[in-house]
Amino acid sequence: MISDGRPGHFNQTLGVIRALKKNYDVSLATIETRLRLGFLRPLLRAIGNSRVTWLNALLAPLVRLCYYPFALPSADSATTSSPAPDVIISCGGQTLYLNLLLAQRTGARNFFLGSLRGIHCRLFTAVISGLWIPNVSNLVELELSPGLFDSEQAAQAGAAFLANLCAASGSEKIGYGQKTYWAMLVGGDGAGYQFEDADMAALEALLLAASRRYGIQWLLTTSRRTARRHEQRLAVFAAQNQDIFAYRVFYHEKPEPVVMAFLGAADKVFATEDSSSMISEAIMSRKPVVTLAPRHSNANDNYRRFLHKHRDKNRMISLSLAELASDELDVSFADFRPLATDIDVAIVEQLQPFLGGKEPSADKEPSADKEPSANKEF
Repeated sequence: MISDGRPGHFNQTLGVIRALKKNYDVSLATIETRLRLGFLRPLLRAIGNSRVTWLNALLAPLVRLCYYPFALPSADSATTSSPAPDVIISCGGQTLYLNLLLAQRTGARNFFLGSLRGIHCRLFTAVISGLWIPNVSNLVELELSPGLFDSEQAAQAGAAFLANLCAASGSEKIGYGQKTYWAMLVGGDGAGYQFEDADMAALEALLLAASRRYGIQWLLTTSRRTARRHEQRLAVFAAQNQDIFAYRVFYHEKPEPVVMAFLGAADKVFATEDSSSMISEAIMSRKPVVTLAPRHSNANDNYRRFLHKHRDKNRMISLSLAELASDELDVSFADFRPLATDIDVAIVEQLQPFLGGKEPSADKEPSADKEPSANKEF
């Protein structure tokens, strides 16, 4: 694995590796590096794409120059102290050129997650993306970009969380399975979205209306992106309406890693629309998902494509906070369709043709994954 040190890229790469580990015997080695001479990218791209042998030979010294120090295998991998890799995988534009050079040097199959930024797809065994990319003949289009979310672990974390929650509240006799919980994941400004006080007022109205109408309790968490003033406002609201919350986390006050447990415990998931990773994890939970958009949004084309894709497939519903200013809430999930296959199972199935005939280990055959029934009533 080649890592540029960015958490989002690292998590996507590790998500693919985790899925492969469930089905193959995987030994992982990581190269951590960064592109330091970004202005030479056009030259790297031109040389990388070239079919001229002498020009292509310039790639190795140029990559050495442009990347922070790392151990580059020799051209004859048989003479190196460590064995050559079978597979190279990376995510993010800064890793592109090192990925293709190491593949040339070692003969390994190489996979890249993301946009190729002008590099020809023939230089990679396969390109992995959560969105369709034109003119990429070896594209592996996943339902969602991979990540660290694991649906089985989420279910276990959710059950443990609810058991502890009921024990702490002294409600073991009632049983946590008889209560209904919805998750609310609150982000903040980013990805072209801006939140104002009016949006937070609408969010508060939704929290109250849903609890009163459907008899549910909320599992609420803010995040690093949540503005402190908005978080403080929510904290005051929660203190005034404690009965509608089963559990709440305010990131700037006392952060807790509760998202996976919330997704495992909740019947339905609401999330502000500013984070593709937050929405992706919610969809991976295979629960009904509602995204909430503030009044001001200017997402880029790829982000809009991501949202449209999952709306069109009935994975989620999008609502505007501007339309939720009243205390009415009427949303139907009659057409909701969860992911048919667990994301890890899908990754293995779609990558297997590119792995050179390697079959899953006999003792690691993926189990059949049943599609959960669609929720017919909100």
